[in-house]
Amino acid sequence: MRVKGEHLAGVLPLLLLGTRLEDETMSVRLKSVKDDVSLQLLGDIVNSSIYPGVSYTVRSPTYPAYVRARDYALKALSARYPNGDAPEEETAKLDGALLVEHLLLSWSGFDEPFSKELALSILTDSGYRDLRTDVHRSAARVGKRAVEFLEETVKN
Repeated sequence: MRVKGEHLAGVLPLLLLGTRLEDETMSVRLKSVKDDVSLQLLGDIVNSSIYPGVSYTVRSPTYPAYVRARDYALKALSARYPNGDAPEEETAKLDGALLVEHLLLSWSGFDEPFSKELALSILTDSGYRDLRTDVHRSAARVGKRAVEFLEETVKN
């Protein structure tokens, strides 16, 4: 199986798992794996991976204010629940509030327009687990560039 051209970051290991042939090698263009840090800080529009027609304007989870707030909140949560058994309702409230405060800037494609108040009420509800996960996945894709591969065939 030959894989060449541009692919999204993170997809290559899944595509190549168990498919490498002995007579071919591939190289990745090193400069193509560099993230666009300015987009990660400012935010970008990313299509939902599970809801057709939905997109989010999100920042990357490397956004410094998010990292600090998340780390602080997780320390507080682990102090309250040292066995790691925090109720899902509480973790949903924490996670959703952090998403709305730091990463999710807007959405489009839902029947209700984005507002911080609506997003906070939805994303802190434990029943919207898949939506929170989708926003996290979208945020993780901000600033990622298409990885470029160089195909080199070695003949035996």
